[in-house]
Amino acid sequence: MSIKGFLETFWNQFLSDLDEFISIESIEGEPLPGAPFGPGPAAALSWYLSRARTFGFHTTNFDGFAGEVLWDPFETGNAGIGVIVHVDVVPAYGTWSVPPFRLSRNEGKLFGRGAFDDKGPALGILYALAALREEGFLPFQPIRIILGTNEESGMQGIAEYRRRRPDPHLSFTPDAPFPVVRGEKGILDCEFVWELSSPYSAEDEDSIVLLELENGPDASVRSVPAFCRMLLSVPCRLLDDFRGLVAQEPMADFTVPNELEPCRVELRFSGVSAPSTTPWLGVNALVAALSFLDRYAMRIPLASPFDRIAAFASASLLEQFHGEGLGLGELSDESGKVSCNPGLACLQPGRFSIVTQLRYPISASPDFVTGMIRRSLEKWSGRFLPLRHLPPISFSESLPLVGKLLASYRSISGDISARPVIMSGGTYARAMSNCVGFGPLFPGSELTAHKADEYISEADLLSAVEIWSDAIMALSMG
Repeated sequence: MSIKGFLETFWNQFLSDLDEFISIESIEGEPLPGAPFGPGPAAALSWYLSRARTFGFHTTNFDGFAGEVLWDPFETGNAGIGVIVHVDVVPAYGTWSVPPFRLSRNEGKLFGRGAFDDKGPALGILYALAALREEGFLPFQPIRIILGTNEESGMQGIAEYRRRRPDPHLSFTPDAPFPVVRGEKGILDCEFVWELSSPYSAEDEDSIVLLELENGPDASVRSVPAFCRMLLSVPCRLLDDFRGLVAQEPMADFTVPNELEPCRVELRFSGVSAPSTTPWLGVNALVAALSFLDRYAMRIPLASPFDRIAAFASASLLEQFHGEGLGLGELSDESGKVSCNPGLACLQPGRFSIVTQLRYPISASPDFVTGMIRRSLEKWSGRFLPLRHLPPISFSESLPLVGKLLASYRSISGDISARPVIMSGGTYARAMSNCVGFGPLFPGSELTAHKADEYISEADLLSAVEIWSDAIMALSMG
């Protein structure tokens, strides 16, 4: 039986398995014994390993941090070939038309959280190995499926795996575009921080004071914020003027939440969400809110240091999608320009911060990027605090790993002109040596990872499994 024939024969079983897999809400949670990233990822890992054992593969659970499915028919014990997947998912943000934690099948699409990222591909890899074995293929070296449990939030699970097991000689991760990825842009999550050390009165007679700031329910540095709520104390004598200014702002709604406190007003700004990789496709409600306060500061002043914060947002973040206001606007290469997404803000006693994600070109120096941001913040009396930094990675197109994967893609897809690509996202290729991203996103297909109504095309997933099967054979034969 051919690989395609096996998959078509067992496709209904695959869909049943995928439904079970997706139904496990493997969102990171509070650590528990044997579940360092919460019960959800641990349950998804256990389910996958159990399913692999029914196919006859050897499995290992590394205390909930990671898992391994091993196919080593000749018991060579060497490092072999790896496929790196993850079982964790992001929350079901937004409004879904289908249950997010069940598999829904409609018009050739498979819907559900993780259908694309990364449960559909992870299960596809397991079925690829089962198909190869059914066909009678015997790998010359071990094949390992390596399962991470917190790819979405830090990749510590794979780091723990690497402390216990050697890296494969060669590997790929099916969490990326086809034909094959030869580079990933740098990713920097950071805070822009201001200390609220200056005493001020919540009933200041001369200035607007920011009392509360609320992000939207789906706020994240991964997406452009579509909502921002501010509770402000406005000088009572200026309230009518302020109400008139708000009336001119199409993104804002004005309310007085408590009639007994008429000078405390609430502004709600509505924007348009978009991925952090393409912030210019959205309308940032947070930046719009802060910039609104700065725009009218000459008429109705802001209390310090909110005046500097709002001025910074207006000058350095408003429509500065490529980091121009942070001194990064000139950075550009074949991977593109910087993308800058201020995703959420935090107002706490003594502290205000804007949490931002930047993705920057593969040729840029990480030290240069962080240095420019730090100096830019200092001009506005702010402080730069890095939270998570994944430096860029790149590979030569002449690398044998890249060449073999590209050959498999071309052979199965028929797209003989396909070339390696560079992506803005981050994958396990950063966490494992000699690893690159390889599908399942075909050229021209919609990227639905992390979105409401996440889906993958059935035809695309079936084709991807064929391509991965061919690639696993090619890599394992040396």
